[in-house]
Amino acid sequence: MFSLEFKVLPHLDNSVYQPLCNLFKQISCQASVSQFRPTGALARFDWLLPCGVTMELVKPFYEAQLDPARESFVAPLKQLIETELYQKMIQAQEPFQLRNKDGSIKSTIFSMHCCLNYRMLGKDDEMNLRLMFPVNCTPLYFREAIFSFMQMLEDVYLASSTEMFLEMLRKADGQGFGTRVLWYNAETGRTEFVDVERSQKSNAVVKKRIA
Repeated sequence: MFSLEFKVLPHLDNSVYQPLCNLFKQISCQASVSQFRPTGALARFDWLLPCGVTMELVKPFYEAQLDPARESFVAPLKQLIETELYQKMIQAQEPFQLRNKDGSIKSTIFSMHCCLNYRMLGKDDEMNLRLMFPVNCTPLYFREAIFSFMQMLEDVYLASSTEMFLEMLRKADGQGFGTRVLWYNAETGRTEFVDVERSQKSNAVVKKRIA
């Protein structure tokens, strides 16, 4: 069953997410809140820095694996994501934002207040797949992005190809461990990997080619 953990940076108020957790539990989903204190060196690129709230996808919702008796929860889940979750994440009253050295707010394509993260485990390593959301995206886009992301994870799961998938990601940029950034391309209706370096230099989303 669908399960989320809201990992909130220490200087943000995490109490606003507990009522949201209660709403998820009302439709038989799991949700919790924790404080997240990042450690280690700062990332080189903005989108690899910790977001204000990381929605950790503890257990994705795989539609093909759903017991027919529990299908009734799908519509309420989509509605909750498109309304209450959207309001707290994309339309947050005091969103987490990056700032320039002069104190002004830094302009970014993707919101730095929230992201959806899934930790994919292999036999010898792991990789974080981070879904980013464009600033001020629509409720429908937000919901479709999350479900498209889970559909991608489901495709990997059903094909029993986790190791092959991770190997393709490693070969794509020569890195093993770490985070890969994704976004939902509404024009194609697909989740795509983002070439972070080229995208931030051009200030436009550049797709990363994965073999």
